[in-house]
Amino acid sequence: MEYLNAPIILSVLIGISLAACVGFRVFLPMLISSVAFKLGWITPVESLAWLGTTSAIIIFAVAALCETLAYLIPWLDHAFDVIAAPLAMAAGAILASAIMNDMPTPMQVGLGIVAGGGTAGAVHATTSLLRLGSTKLTGGLGNPFFAKLESLIATVGSFLAIFIPVVMIILLAGFFWFAYKLIRKFIMKVPERPAL
Repeated sequence: MEYLNAPIILSVLIGISLAACVGFRVFLPMLISSVAFKLGWITPVESLAWLGTTSAIIIFAVAALCETLAYLIPWLDHAFDVIAAPLAMAAGAILASAIMNDMPTPMQVGLGIVAGGGTAGAVHATTSLLRLGSTKLTGGLGNPFFAKLESLIATVGSFLAIFIPVVMIILLAGFFWFAYKLIRKFIMKVPERPAL
């Protein structure tokens, strides 16, 4: 029970929220988090302090630009999506672990992998299914719009995760609910049950 205090709970919420954003875009949340570490908005654990260095910011900025552009090219969109799946889980685990201060290292790493990597993987898998639905419905023409929407969500969500993580967690739950409805209706073609 000693680990159920406000600072630890807040750090876990921030970590999970940022990991969720990594599921939308791998490198945009990493870039925003890196800048947040550098500016002292949030503090990383000592072993991952390198995330807040100028070198890391430059690397994540270049990677974020390449990632954003790759998702705007339809044929490259799907190829990059396959590569991004394991990257999202790894980045989510690293980012969540970096935020979870004031707890023993095994707990911090374990929570980072399970909660951070798991959340990033779940979000990425969900967006991949939605993108598949977009491809089926629009012949791929809607994918650039979908890609821009994902980038916007990753950017805004990262700032929400850093400053108001509870709101981001609520929005994440809403995203999963909305995505579930869309996937059932347009991809799985499951008819809605009539209300009793």
